[in-house]
Amino acid sequence: MDAIVLTDKQALACGGLAVYTNCCTPSNLHALAVIDLRQKRPDVELEAERRYTWQMLRDLEPTALRAAVPVEFHLAEGVPAEQIVLQAQEIGADIVVLGHHQRSTLAQRFVGSVEQEVISHAPCAVMLAPSLHTC
Repeated sequence: MDAIVLTDKQALACGGLAVYTNCCTPSNLHALAVIDLRQKRPDVELEAERRYTWQMLRDLEPTALRAAVPVEFHLAEGVPAEQIVLQAQEIGADIVVLGHHQRSTLAQRFVGSVEQEVISHAPCAVMLAPSLHTC
Protein backbone atom coordinates (compact mmCIF):
# COMPACT_ATOMS: atom_id res chain seq x y z
CA MET A 1 0.00 0.00 0.00
CA ASP A 2 1.55 3.27 -1.09
CA ALA A 3 -0.34 5.84 0.94
CA ILE A 4 -3.19 6.42 3.31
CA VAL A 5 -4.93 9.48 4.68
CA LEU A 6 -6.14 9.50 8.27
CA THR A 7 -8.62 12.25 8.94
CA ASP A 8 -10.74 13.66 11.73
CA LYS A 9 -9.08 15.16 14.76
CA GLN A 10 -10.81 12.85 17.24
CA ALA A 11 -10.11 9.71 15.24
CA LEU A 12 -6.46 10.67 14.90
CA ALA A 13 -6.09 11.40 18.57
CA CYS A 14 -8.15 8.47 19.79
CA GLY A 15 -7.14 5.51 17.72
CA GLY A 16 -7.26 6.02 13.97
CA LEU A 17 -3.53 5.40 13.85
CA ALA A 18 -3.95 2.16 15.80
CA VAL A 19 -6.69 0.97 13.43
CA TYR A 20 -4.45 1.80 10.51
CA THR A 21 -1.28 0.14 11.80
CA ASN A 22 -3.19 -3.02 12.75
CA CYS A 23 -4.77 -3.54 9.33
CA CYS A 24 -2.33 -2.15 6.78
CA THR A 25 1.32 -2.35 5.82
CA PRO A 26 1.99 0.81 3.84
CA SER A 27 5.12 2.57 2.87
CA ASN A 28 3.65 6.01 3.58
CA LEU A 29 1.16 7.42 6.06
CA HIS A 30 -0.29 10.88 5.64
CA ALA A 31 -2.06 12.24 8.70
CA LEU A 32 -4.49 15.00 7.78
CA ALA A 33 -6.58 17.32 9.90
CA VAL A 34 -8.93 19.88 8.37
CA ILE A 35 -10.00 23.12 9.99
CA ASP A 36 -13.53 23.87 8.81
CA LEU A 37 -13.58 27.46 7.57
CA ARG A 38 -17.35 27.44 7.04
CA GLN A 39 -17.63 28.23 10.74
CA LYS A 40 -16.90 31.93 11.19
CA ARG A 41 -14.82 32.85 14.24
CA PRO A 42 -12.42 35.59 15.28
CA ASP A 43 -8.87 35.40 13.91
CA VAL A 44 -7.46 34.80 17.38
CA GLU A 45 -9.67 31.70 17.81
CA LEU A 46 -8.76 30.44 14.35
CA GLU A 47 -5.05 30.82 15.08
CA ALA A 48 -5.47 28.99 18.40
CA GLU A 49 -7.27 26.16 16.58
CA ARG A 50 -4.43 25.96 14.04
CA ARG A 51 -1.84 25.66 16.82
CA TYR A 52 -3.89 23.09 18.74
CA THR A 53 -4.59 20.99 15.64
CA TRP A 54 -1.00 21.06 14.46
CA GLN A 55 0.20 19.96 17.91
CA MET A 56 -2.39 17.18 17.96
CA LEU A 57 -1.02 15.93 14.66
CA ARG A 58 2.56 16.10 15.91
CA ASP A 59 1.57 14.16 19.03
CA LEU A 60 0.99 11.15 16.75
CA GLU A 61 4.65 10.99 15.80
CA PRO A 62 5.79 8.76 18.71
CA THR A 63 3.03 6.23 17.94
CA ALA A 64 4.02 6.15 14.29
CA LEU A 65 7.69 5.75 15.19
CA ARG A 66 6.91 2.81 17.51
CA ALA A 67 4.97 1.19 14.67
CA ALA A 68 7.88 1.92 12.28
CA VAL A 69 5.55 3.80 9.94
CA PRO A 70 6.85 6.89 8.15
CA VAL A 71 4.31 9.68 8.55
CA GLU A 72 3.78 13.06 6.93
CA PHE A 73 1.54 15.62 8.58
CA HIS A 74 -0.90 17.85 6.72
CA LEU A 75 -3.08 20.65 8.04
CA ALA A 76 -5.69 21.91 5.59
CA GLU A 77 -8.34 24.58 5.84
CA GLY A 78 -11.66 24.73 4.04
CA VAL A 79 -14.63 22.41 3.55
CA PRO A 80 -13.58 19.13 5.20
CA ALA A 81 -14.87 16.64 2.59
CA GLU A 82 -13.39 18.67 -0.26
CA GLN A 83 -10.01 18.94 1.45
CA ILE A 84 -9.90 15.23 2.28
CA VAL A 85 -10.69 14.22 -1.32
CA LEU A 86 -8.19 16.76 -2.68
CA GLN A 87 -5.44 15.48 -0.38
CA ALA A 88 -6.20 11.87 -1.32
CA GLN A 89 -5.95 12.78 -5.00
CA GLU A 90 -2.73 14.76 -4.57
CA ILE A 91 -0.86 12.00 -2.75
CA GLY A 92 -2.32 9.11 -4.69
CA ALA A 93 -3.87 7.54 -1.59
CA ASP A 94 -4.83 3.88 -1.69
CA ILE A 95 -7.27 4.28 1.21
CA VAL A 96 -8.79 7.03 3.33
CA VAL A 97 -9.57 6.22 6.96
CA LEU A 98 -12.25 8.44 8.46
CA GLY A 99 -13.46 8.72 12.02
CA HIS A 100 -17.14 7.80 12.06
CA HIS A 101 -19.57 9.79 14.19
CA GLN A 102 -22.98 8.31 14.92
CA ARG A 103 -25.69 10.78 13.95
CA SER A 104 -29.40 10.44 13.48
CA THR A 105 -30.74 10.34 9.93
CA LEU A 106 -32.48 13.65 10.57
CA ALA A 107 -29.21 15.30 11.68
CA GLN A 108 -27.42 13.98 8.60
CA ARG A 109 -30.07 15.51 6.35
CA PHE A 110 -29.62 18.94 7.88
CA VAL A 111 -25.89 19.11 8.48
CA GLY A 112 -24.71 16.73 5.78
CA SER A 113 -22.10 14.10 6.29
CA VAL A 114 -18.39 14.42 5.63
CA GLU A 115 -18.27 10.64 5.48
CA GLN A 116 -20.93 10.45 2.76
CA GLU A 117 -19.26 13.16 0.67
CA VAL A 118 -15.83 11.52 0.90
CA ILE A 119 -17.21 8.08 0.07
CA SER A 120 -18.98 9.56 -2.97
CA HIS A 121 -15.98 11.48 -4.31
CA ALA A 122 -12.79 9.81 -3.07
CA PRO A 123 -10.44 8.42 -5.72
CA CYS A 124 -9.79 5.35 -3.58
CA ALA A 125 -11.28 3.05 -0.95
CA VAL A 126 -12.68 4.61 2.23
CA MET A 127 -12.68 2.92 5.63
CA LEU A 128 -14.80 4.20 8.53
CA ALA A 129 -13.24 3.72 11.95
CA PRO A 130 -15.41 4.36 15.01
CA SER A 131 -14.36 7.41 16.95
CA LEU A 132 -13.49 6.54 20.51
CA HIS A 133 -15.21 8.71 23.08
CA THR A 134 -13.07 7.62 26.02
CA CYS A 135 -9.95 9.63 25.18
